[in-house]
Amino acid sequence: MLKKKISLLILLFAVALLVPLCEAAFVPNAVNVYVWVDKTQYNPGETVTLHYTVVNDRASDIVLKEIRIEFPWFMYVKDHWEGNQTLKINKVLTAKGAPYYNYTTFTIPNDGRAFIFGSSTAIFDFDATDISKEININVANPPIHSSVREMDTVILLMAVLTILIVICTALIAAAIFLSTKKPQGTYTETSASS
Repeated sequence: MLKKKISLLILLFAVALLVPLCEAAFVPNAVNVYVWVDKTQYNPGETVTLHYTVVNDRASDIVLKEIRIEFPWFMYVKDHWEGNQTLKINKVLTAKGAPYYNYTTFTIPNDGRAFIFGSSTAIFDFDATDISKEININVANPPIHSSVREMDTVILLMAVLTILIVICTALIAAAIFLSTKKPQGTYTETSASS
C-alpha cells in the first residue's frame, strides 16, 4: 500500500513538472512571434527568405511598428554601414485576431563577412515592448585552399619521420648495449695427455 502511495506521489510530481513546459510552448494573453527561414543551408550570394508570424493573444489591440533584423556580418564597408535591415510595418494586430504572416528576403554577402559566426536576430517592435527572436542562418564553408589540402601530406610525412626516428633510436640503443657487454668467458679446449 505504501509503495502505491509513493508511486502515485512520484507520478503527480512528474506531471506537476511538465505543466510549466506545456505552458511555455504557447503563452495566452501574450504576443507570440514565430520566425523561420526557407532552407537549412545557404551559399554566399544566395537569397534567404525569412518568414514570420505574429499572433496577438492579448485582450487589446497592439501595433507592430517595425522589424529590425541584425546580422552578424553588419559592419562598415568602404564608406557606409552595411548588413542590417529594418522593415517598417505599422500594422494593427487586433485582440485575439487572425495571425499576421509575412516574409522578407535578403542576400548573404559574397565576401568574407558571411563566414563571421553568430546568429542573426529579428527584433519585433510593438507599442510597449520589443520581442527578440534568434535566427540561425547556416552559411556553407568556402572551398579549402590547396595549401590546406597539402597539409594531409605534411602530416603523413611527419608521422613517417617520427616512426623512423623511433626505429633508429632503438637500433642505436641496441648497438650500444651489445658493444658494451662483457664477454661471458672463453671456451678453451684441453687435450688429455696420454
